[in-house]
Amino acid sequence: MEILEVFNQEVKVGKNKYNFIVKEGYMTGWYRSKRRRPKFYEIQENNKTILSTSLHQTYYSYKKRLLGE
Repeated sequence: MEILEVFNQEVKVGKNKYNFIVKEGYMTGWYRSKRRRPKFYEIQENNKTILSTSLHQTYYSYKKRLLGE
């Protein structure tokens, strides 16, 4: 499986720099057409990973908390 970076947004909040990253897995083979492409979500603070998950609910919840929304 090959992992491709689909989205990378950089945001500054105070002194901290956050990167919100979405990656997508690309599978080759016969099952390619039968399954969806898995997505992986990652949040980095000052180039250190603080969250890495495959659950979009967790990712968006954590993102809202960090941005104060």
